[in-house]
Amino acid sequence: MEMLFAVQRKASNGLNFNLENRCNVSTKCKVSTTNICAFTRNTEINDTTNTTWGFHTYICDVNTPWYAYKVTSNAFPISVLEWDIAGKYLLIADISGSVQIWIQKDNLISEWTQLYQVNFHEHIIRAVFFHNGRKILMLSDKKDISHYSEKFQRMKFAPSVRQFGGVAAEGVLLVTNTGMLGSFVIPNESPLSGNNPNGNGISGPHGPFTLPRVTESLGVIRNHITDADISYGKNGNFMIAVVNGECTNVSSIMIKCYRVTIKKQLDKLTITSQAMPSFFLCEGAGRDIPDLRVTHLKWASHEDSDSLLVGTKCSAGSFLELWCLVEKSTPIHKLFQNPAKTEVFKFATWAHQANYRYTSVMRDIVTSRFYFGNSAYVFVAMADNSIHCLHRDTLKRG
Repeated sequence: MEMLFAVQRKASNGLNFNLENRCNVSTKCKVSTTNICAFTRNTEINDTTNTTWGFHTYICDVNTPWYAYKVTSNAFPISVLEWDIAGKYLLIADISGSVQIWIQKDNLISEWTQLYQVNFHEHIIRAVFFHNGRKILMLSDKKDISHYSEKFQRMKFAPSVRQFGGVAAEGVLLVTNTGMLGSFVIPNESPLSGNNPNGNGISGPHGPFTLPRVTESLGVIRNHITDADISYGKNGNFMIAVVNGECTNVSSIMIKCYRVTIKKQLDKLTITSQAMPSFFLCEGAGRDIPDLRVTHLKWASHEDSDSLLVGTKCSAGSFLELWCLVEKSTPIHKLFQNPAKTEVFKFATWAHQANYRYTSVMRDIVTSRFYFGNSAYVFVAMADNSIHCLHRDTLKRG
């Protein structure tokens, strides 16, 4: 790969304190499908004296990243940045449980308006927008064709939530660090539309519209969670993987998986969570390492995934492990079988497939949304400022 350009902040005139490391606040970055990048900073971009300490969100076009525009400043550290599939809405969530939905004002990248707000009063660690039921597949045998209508194919995919008439609903599903699920629906009529009496997106003099929310426990018992990831299921459900990375006993580190379904009846949402097969990390590559800790969870694909990437760290560096959900069978005792045929009991279980080891600590994992056949890639950012491109199915360097 070849670097096209690099953008750096202005040099500081005073003491250059590393405020990010001192306050344990990590930088968040998310790129939309419209090539707009949202990222967080602890000081304003033009600040050269380190006097604007806070939690700021900026956006820029990936083609002109030297022009960055401020969206908002937050009172608490930002824990989640997320775009919807169309790149229309920007979600900003923080450790206090506040969720903000922002949109471009008059289609200007330099001006943003907050439409909605929801407060869950818990540390939010992961959030996704509902799937709209439109899945695009890139055809590998037609990648050189100039017409985009022939290069891409639309696949059948169920929306996450259906409303009246089977139309896909817009909304958000999120997970907190105590194992709570939260969700809300974004209204069809935008406050910026002419049909709304408050056309500026503000509910009277008090600020953005506050949306009603629903909550549900992820599991039977709510446990502490440090990381989670959410994937879309082809039947409209969500696949959620969670872990407590602060567990000090390696043999007790368990990756828990759930299938979550959201249904809308009239104006009320209902969340249903079902436990799926889980696995212990001690069965993987780091089973003999006493100081192993889980730092990252990532589904190998955003849609209809049965593979999970697990990032861990230890004193010797970091591991990236690939786990796949496979189907196994076991014979049934003849006393319980049908005499006319031999029956087997089939069940799903997680199996360790591959691992990748490096001497530096892992910072982030990113998977590609489009891929050609078996040429899907996983990109891993390390603490030594290196980026590793790995084949998704083998975790070998590309």
